Amino acid sequence: MINITTFVSIETILMKSLKITAIIVFSLFLSACNSSDENLWDTKISTPEEVVKIIDLSETYFDKNVTDEQFKQQYPWFQGSVSDSLFSARRTDANALQIYNDIKKSTQNISLEKEIADVFRRIKMYFPQYKSPKVYTYSSDGQMYLDPIIYNPEEKVLFIDLSCFLGENHAAYSDIENYLKKSMTPAHIIPKMAEAVARTMVPFHREEQKFVELMIYEGKVKVLQEAFCPTLPAHLRMYLTESQYQWTKENEANIWNYFIEKDILFSEDQKLAERFISQAPFSKFYSEIDKEASPQVGVFVGKSICDQYLHKNAKDLPHFLSKKTQEIFNDSQYRP
Repeated sequence: MINITTFVSIETILMKSLKITAIIVFSLFLSACNSSDENLWDTKISTPEEVVKIIDLSETYFDKNVTDEQFKQQYPWFQGSVSDSLFSARRTDANALQIYNDIKKSTQNISLEKEIADVFRRIKMYFPQYKSPKVYTYSSDGQMYLDPIIYNPEEKVLFIDLSCFLGENHAAYSDIENYLKKSMTPAHIIPKMAEAVARTMVPFHREEQKFVELMIYEGKVKVLQEAFCPTLPAHLRMYLTESQYQWTKENEANIWNYFIEKDILFSEDQKLAERFISQAPFSKFYSEIDKEASPQVGVFVGKSICDQYLHKNAKDLPHFLSKKTQEIFNDSQYRP
């Protein structure tokens, strides 16, 4: 195991502020199990069968038999602020057509409609009032790689940009950072879709800006994502490689000790989110370990805190979402 920092002695920690002392007291409680190794939600789907019919906007858009006006009449909101000339030219653009053909090849062996339907069914297991959205797919030629899933619960629509899931080595991604390309594969469609839905369900309280609160917020999102697609490998849901996920698991205690030693858990320094929560090639400990560190370790820790809370409390997701982050942190008695 790689050590990020020397384990902090109890004597040293007890000399710190009351906040940090409280953290250590929580950390010393015995935990029933290591929550990062368990999946609380991998149960049989109990809601009725559901049929999802995907509307492929690109199929109509690139159809030579459909005029510009016919397309606009059918989907008046699709053009947005794009000029008529660009909108029309792209319909016959060789590169755009090639990318769409690549989309069809990359998804031909995926039962996408069934997988999406299963996500909706699982959501309804925990949120019975949930209404499934209409699902559209389209291609932006990879331009929407930072936001490939657009979900609007009020309008009940879900848009999936399939041009952002063609595989990390696709030619269209040559100008995209390598760490982002790793999650631009067909296998990441469902976890990113599930997370997009989850983010609309997790309330964000603007007053909760402490580092530990931001980690737990992300942890809540990841708990819902896992509940919605529990059969997928954990590293896929975290958008990590298997080795990156394993590194984070093995170093979870060391990561936590680093946060304690640096006295940053209750800091409102926004740079901490950039270092440990935001997408990046690696987490930034500002040491030699950065060369090997996995990205977004704060998201992993936040989910672990939430998992340990749920191990000790009812697995009621609406009730869980109503809890403030500080209450989840205290009641979790988190111990990596």
